[in-house]
Amino acid sequence: MAASPRGSLAIAVLGIVIGTKANAASAGPPLIADDPNTIGAGNAQPIIATSVLNRRNQTVVAGPILDLTVGAVDSLDVTLVVSLDSLHRETASPAWRWLGVITPGIKWEFLRRDRGSLCISPAFSVGTRDPGRPLVLLPLQGEIEVGEIDATLGFDAGYVSVWRGPGEWFAAVYGQVAVTKRLTFQGEIWSFGATTGHATDLGLSLGTTYLIFKHERKTLELLAAVGPGLASFGESRLDLRAYLGFQYTFARPRRSAETQAAAAWRP
Repeated sequence: MAASPRGSLAIAVLGIVIGTKANAASAGPPLIADDPNTIGAGNAQPIIATSVLNRRNQTVVAGPILDLTVGAVDSLDVTLVVSLDSLHRETASPAWRWLGVITPGIKWEFLRRDRGSLCISPAFSVGTRDPGRPLVLLPLQGEIEVGEIDATLGFDAGYVSVWRGPGEWFAAVYGQVAVTKRLTFQGEIWSFGATTGHATDLGLSLGTTYLIFKHERKTLELLAAVGPGLASFGESRLDLRAYLGFQYTFARPRRSAETQAAAAWRP
């Protein structure tokens, strides 16, 4: 996973397309789960991506997705997701329906230790087709390093408040391991459903992050994931969820401790 993905935030974004269901079509990057790591003050991380979710006779295509993260201070990021999404229902509406979605939010890493961290990342999402029905996402993310290898385990869970509709819950656990300096593998098990208990989905995602290039403070990475739905209770099972994107990271040069100390004492 990336340094600051907006995975669970995008679950709410696609909820506007299909209805109150907090679907995981756009998600990522590349998994549905988000990690708790902020990117640092002055740094920027844009992602351009697309994603597909298919359930029986219904297909959702999210993209192009612009997913932007900017570090405000060391433990706080400001985020914005802008997406052009489309929905195709073979039975009820054969034609594709288009919808623009805007989702601003913040990410606060309130606890950071040597081997793990916790954060909250509330966000507000509104669609152009039905702006009077916004969503508020309230997630909690955590992560911990495992053993002496370059691997981590984490979780992402929270609640989606839907204006004039039943709320949604979501949860995911994930793991990732760096295979080489350029290649990282990820996997997760996710679930989401209505608080009314009418429908619950359970699924699996397998993903990878590949470092295309790294030059000084700039990096470009390929993000990809694919996975099936494992089970659905109350409706037809999700057939497939896929994600593909490119992530660019610009890190502001950091001053040395000596330079910072000298600047602090400068009259």
